Amino acid sequence: MAKSKERGAWLTIWLSFILISGIFSLVSFILTGISSAGFPSQFPAWVYPVLGFISILNIIFIIFLFFWKKWAFYAFLTSVIVVFAINTYIGIPIYVALLGFIGVVVLYFSMRSRWKLFD
Repeated sequence: MAKSKERGAWLTIWLSFILISGIFSLVSFILTGISSAGFPSQFPAWVYPVLGFISILNIIFIIFLFFWKKWAFYAFLTSVIVVFAINTYIGIPIYVALLGFIGVVVLYFSMRSRWKLFD
C-alpha cells in the first residue's frame, strides 16, 4: 500500500498565503496598469504587464506545488530572480528588491523536511 503524502499545516498555510498574495499582486498590477494608462509613470510602460504575467505564472507554480511538483519550486525561484532583476533595473533600492526573496526562502525551509515527497 502506498504511503500517503502529508503536507502538514505550516506548509499548507504558507502555500495558501503565497497563492493569495499572488492573486492580490496580479490584481494590483492590472489595476495599476489600467489607472496609469495615459499618464506619466516613474516606471517604463512594460513593467506592469510583465509583472502581471509573472504573477500569473507564480499562481500556476504554487498550484503545482500543491500537487507535489518539485519543478514548480525551481520555476518559482526563477521568477523571483527575474522580478529581482526587473526591480533593480527600474531603480528599486537593492535592499527593498531583496525582500522578494523572503517568501521563497521560507518556502524552501517549509518544504525541506518533505522534499522527498515531491515528484
